[in-house]
Amino acid sequence: MNYLAPEGPVYQAGTLSGNPLAMAAGLAMLSELNTDDKVFKRLAEKTEYLHKGMFKVLNDNGIAHTINRVGSMISVHFAKDEVFDFSTAAKGNNDTFKAFFHGMLSMVST
Repeated sequence: MNYLAPEGPVYQAGTLSGNPLAMAAGLAMLSELNTDDKVFKRLAEKTEYLHKGMFKVLNDNGIAHTINRVGSMISVHFAKDEVFDFSTAAKGNNDTFKAFFHGMLSMVST
């Protein structure tokens, strides 16, 4: 914590940054995760399932895409070529991503 401003050189800000309740909740979650050594394996398996499903739907519908996944982290790009940095990500189809993004949001709100 000594590295964070104002004591240190690293500036960090966010909606719940420094909020005692958010910090306590984060600590409780990390403590809980440490009690189950299989939680990350299960999470990665669920992400792999999601990856396969997304790939099939996009492929079956002829939608150019690249899906990057490492463990439980996943990112879909509407680009036919490999995405490995900002420049390659920026070449994706933003209109398709916008439709996907807003479609996902509408699923959450219903």
